[in-house]
Amino acid sequence: MRRTPLLTLGLFTLLAPACVTQQDSADGGVDAGSDVASDTGSDAAIDSTPTEGGTDTSTPTDGGGGGPEVKSLSAGSEMTCAALADGTVRCWGRNNVGQLGNGAKTFDPVGRPVQVTGLTDAIAVSAGVEYACALRAGGTVVCWGGNALGVLGNGTATDSLTPTPVTGLTGVKEIAAGFSATCALKTDGTVWCWGRGGDYGTTSLTQSNVPVQVTGLANVQHLANANEGGTSFTSLVCALLADKTVQCFSNYNGSGQLGNGTKDSSRTPAPVSGIGDASAITASLIHACAVRADGTWCWGASQLVGDGSVENRLLPVKVSPTLFAELSSGFEHTCARETGGAVWCWGSNNRGQSGDGATIKVSDYRLSPAKSNVTDAVLLSAGMFHNCVHTKTKRTLCWGANNFGELGWGTPSSSERTSVPTEVIW
Repeated sequence: MRRTPLLTLGLFTLLAPACVTQQDSADGGVDAGSDVASDTGSDAAIDSTPTEGGTDTSTPTDGGGGGPEVKSLSAGSEMTCAALADGTVRCWGRNNVGQLGNGAKTFDPVGRPVQVTGLTDAIAVSAGVEYACALRAGGTVVCWGGNALGVLGNGTATDSLTPTPVTGLTGVKEIAAGFSATCALKTDGTVWCWGRGGDYGTTSLTQSNVPVQVTGLANVQHLANANEGGTSFTSLVCALLADKTVQCFSNYNGSGQLGNGTKDSSRTPAPVSGIGDASAITASLIHACAVRADGTWCWGASQLVGDGSVENRLLPVKVSPTLFAELSSGFEHTCARETGGAVWCWGSNNRGQSGDGATIKVSDYRLSPAKSNVTDAVLLSAGMFHNCVHTKTKRTLCWGANNFGELGWGTPSSSERTSVPTEVIW
């Protein structure tokens, strides 16, 4: 299994080559927040003092005031993918095992979008750890990239440099790539997953290279799958059901990310305590969130939940009164989009994940939601250490870590990061 180099962050050892989850293009909730008076600029530059751990930069990139229309956007861990209105898919970032899907793999990262081979009818895309998947117009799914854990679902454990069909999977309406498992939601409300044993929603410890139905889940409306990975972690998958309850499963629950009041893992779906009114969800490896009738609630790892505390939360706690339209989580941070387009972020800001233009510091956390410089987003996706949005004016903006070109500026650097949302160069 090729997952190097290792990044050590506090108590967690993380595998850098990585992966968020498919983001819905339609608003899923009601915005109770206020508008930002002005957009302080995705292509504005800042003068920031370099801090320990890397260069804080805002390399200016001008996409000409608008790029292609993006229908689905997914930031992974050191890569990003976008499904365009014409049915094609573009990816950029790390490509060591072919996760960009263009028929090649290279040690050198790709800092500009490249076209995924052979896709002309994609309607959604989801980037996982060293791989990605696309949902096609006919309800089938293709995946490409690293496959040591069977996450491509094609019956093998062999990497694929181009899209390969997921075996026997039809009638799909949502796809969620992750670290050690991939999941798909069918139109009949059932959930099918595949990947490493113990991680795909059954009690089996045997790896499954083809989809298996997750028992106990029915009438599911939306999926969230952690899209980052590490040696001590497994995928966290959460499902939003038609009755507005939430169920999650993971073979690791050391931070309380299952939200059931314990630190006991559950390989099969288990209800999140006290939630019966959810309208949107997100999941990372070590924390998760849901939009409820009275605001946004989160649970899991300390400093990441967003309620101002520095303790693990084994049960959901209220983070914000805002009914965000969309949530998306990276490894140590979460971002949320208001219906009007304003984006808020909380959790780690050690690579500029907050997007508020502030000088980056290594040990920096936003313990409660902080407003970013983005005011007009229609799509939002959080990656492992970076975020991307697509705006009303058809600009795609990214910020955070750019070690492998995942921000799409064309200038990847092992020390490059920015807290200023900056335009992707198409």
